[in-house]
Amino acid sequence: MDPALSERPALRLVRMDVDSAKRRRADATRSEGPGLAATDPRWVFAVRVSTQLEGGSAAILTPDRRRRLMRTAEALGLRAFDASVLIAIVQDGARRGEAALSADVARRIEAAPAPTKPRADAVGAALSMISAALIAVALVALSVRWLLGG
Repeated sequence: MDPALSERPALRLVRMDVDSAKRRRADATRSEGPGLAATDPRWVFAVRVSTQLEGGSAAILTPDRRRRLMRTAEALGLRAFDASVLIAIVQDGARRGEAALSADVARRIEAAPAPTKPRADAVGAALSMISAALIAVALVALSVRWLLGG
């Protein structure tokens, strides 16, 4: 072996102190904090998920509870896929031994797509369709009554 190679210090990345890396990560977490508002649908859903988990670090979610959570997600405007991703994020945090809603989990939740609000013109179109259907039913009822001589 070449003596010049043996005198070189080991690469810093190879022998990095694990404790100092954990401390730096924890300091970064404390300084940033979660950027989600308490009313953000993703955060509201994540809180609901964390209350439904069973088994401590096993983070078990029964099928019945998952179905209820998926209905809640739909009511909050979350797509089924995004709701499943949020459930997985919260479960992963709990299984790693972190708090189910730690700052790291909050950052990952924030990376999930925000729910889309229904467009105003889509709501207006839906109301127009419902109104047209009700008017059509009323006209049919009046026509039947007139034909029967009533």
